[in-house]
Amino acid sequence: MNDTRPLYGLLRKVALAGAALMVFLAWRVVDPPTYEVAYTPPASANRLVARFTPTHAYLAEYARSLAVVRSDGSRTEVPLAADTGGYSRGQLYQADDGALYYKGYFDIARIDSVTGEINVSSPEVPAGALYLGAFDYVRDTGWRFLLPAESPEQSMDASGG
Repeated sequence: MNDTRPLYGLLRKVALAGAALMVFLAWRVVDPPTYEVAYTPPASANRLVARFTPTHAYLAEYARSLAVVRSDGSRTEVPLAADTGGYSRGQLYQADDGALYYKGYFDIARIDSVTGEINVSSPEVPAGALYLGAFDYVRDTGWRFLLPAESPEQSMDASGG
């Protein structure tokens, strides 16, 4: 007589592991964790917040947005271009007139330092703007704002050139 109990036991364990994996993936899709990185520029009462929300269960793809949180708690948030893998970095600059510029691979946002309003149709960062640092993912520490000494200014050309 053939004893099939070990086979059924193994199948049961595989089914339970598969079900657990499906629950995990469903949780990531339905209620993904959102990562926020805040930075307060020098001589500013406003905080800038870069937000990254996963759009894929296991690939590093994110919906990105940029927010200004004013000292009174009010918040202005705008969507940025999606990160479809490897394009999450955003560099921050301060222009001579005090305006801030957030430059990603596919978008540039101008942040009014007085009102905190964000305009995502800015064509370019003004020549001579001071590089303040970057919002980026760092292996072993996660999402952070990196000062220029930690992460020098990089080319933000999506073609890699």
